[in-house]
Amino acid sequence: IVSDGISNTTSSTWNFTTILPEPEPDPDPEPDSLNITIPDAFTSWEVDTTHNIQWNSTGTISNVTIDLYRNGTFVATLAASTPNYGNYSWTLSSLLINSTLYHIRISDVLNSSIFNESAYFEIINPIAGDDGTSGDDGTPGDDSMILIIIIVASVSSVAILAGLSAILLKKRLRKY
Repeated sequence: IVSDGISNTTSSTWNFTTILPEPEPDPDPEPDSLNITIPDAFTSWEVDTTHNIQWNSTGTISNVTIDLYRNGTFVATLAASTPNYGNYSWTLSSLLINSTLYHIRISDVLNSSIFNESAYFEIINPIAGDDGTSGDDGTPGDDSMILIIIIVASVSSVAILAGLSAILLKKRLRKY
């Protein structure tokens, strides 16, 4: 039993209210940023399989856009707006071609100047093959090399046949 000291009454119940000051705003808020952790330079994914794209973020980014690029050229939007949870499950399309020059770009939906790009990674499509180049550097791939060898062999054969025909023709002319 407690007395309030004023009215000489006693009570077993007292109510207290605590007034706290408003919190101070953070003087140094973390800036908005994104950092892709997977895929990385050691990633190799096959088409028709599902993998997680993973990233870290700071600041107040609530939704992100996820795009796929190949050697700097836009290929597809994987997610126009997905929550910034740091993880996105992606099933690779069977229409993608072989390349080691794919990369992911994740950007803030509200401010596309806040973005991050992954390292180049590999996508393998055992059925589709590549686009006729090996290593995506513009050099002829295996199929193109076979074609070049056949053309060279054919030209050489024509030259040899033409040379043999000339020799035979010369011998015939000498007879007359």
